[in-house]
Formats: sequence, structure tokens, C-alpha cells
Amino acid sequence: MKWEKINNLLGRSIFSVFVAEALFVAVFAFCIEYLKIEEGAVNVDLNEIRAQKDTQEVAKMETGLKQFSSKINAIDSIQQNHLGWSSLMEDIAAMIPDGVKLESVSSYKEAVAVDPKAKEAKKKTAAEERYVIMIAGNAKTREGLLELEDNLKESELFTGLEYDDANYVESTDINFHYQFYITKEKLSK
Repeated sequence: MKWEKINNLLGRSIFSVFVAEALFVAVFAFCIEYLKIEEGAVNVDLNEIRAQKDTQEVAKMETGLKQFSSKINAIDSIQQNHLGWSSLMEDIAAMIPDGVKLESVSSYKEAVAVDPKAKEAKKKTAAEERYVIMIAGNAKTREGLLELEDNLKESELFTGLEYDDANYVESTDINFHYQFYITKEKLSK
């Protein structure tokens, strides 16, 4: 009898556990199906919202704003890196005395030395970035040529004035050549 009671109790316990597990699996399967149905409904609603004219217009506006912002950033970058060649030419023109005319003005970016203390080999300091400016022309008199040279020497824009010795051979109708340097910083102002 005692064994029969234990067997009945054990049978009922196993049956109860099995029913509880079956109930849990059924609830879990029901939840999965419910979530699938809800996902489908949400996707349908989302597609309807995306298909609305107002939503499409907002999406187009967002795309347009991103493109516009990109263009503004590009323009800003160009402006920040712009070199003031026009103002440089105006400054040179202001230094030219009467009786002197320029025949050519040319420039190029000078190859710069790499700072050995820099962590990256390609890193340059702003002071190293400079341009070589070369001018050539004709002066009617030596006094006009010397006045031009004094103006170039006194200029705070330029450094390292170099001249050709042939500039001083003739006393009239003198063809001259000068070379000087300007830093990128001064050219950017």
C-alpha cells in the first residue's frame, strides 16, 4: 500500500510537471506567433508612412540638406586655404616707382625641409611653408631701380631679397631680376 501511494504520488507529480511544461511551451509558441503578427502589422504601417507624400518630401529635404551642408563645408575649406594673390600683386604694384615697369611676376611653392623633431615625417610647420616670388622688368634709370630695391627691402611681407649682379651694370635702360620669399601665413591674410 505504501508503495502504491508513492507510485500514485510520483505519477501525479510527473504528470503535473509534464502539463506545466506543455502549458509553458504553448504560451511561448503563442507569444512568438503574436509577435510575428504584430511585426507584420508594424511593417505595413511603416510602409504606409514611408509611402505618404509628406514623408517622401521630408526625406528629400533631409537629403538636400546633407548635400547642401557638404557643399558649404567644401566652400569653407576652400576659403580657409585661399591664398591672397590679388593683394600680393597690389602690394608689389604699390612698390613700383615711376620709370620702372614689370615684365613678369612668377611664383612657386618652395620645397620645404622636414622638421626632424616632428612625429610624422610629412608634418610641416607653418613657418616652413613659403613661396618664392620672382619679378623681372625694366628700369629707365639706376635711381628708379634702387628705389624699387629699397621698397622691397623695407616691405614687411617679403624676406630674403636676392638680386642679380647684372642689375647694376647699366646706368640706364636696366633689365632687372629679383627674387624674394613670402610665407603662406602672410599670403593667406
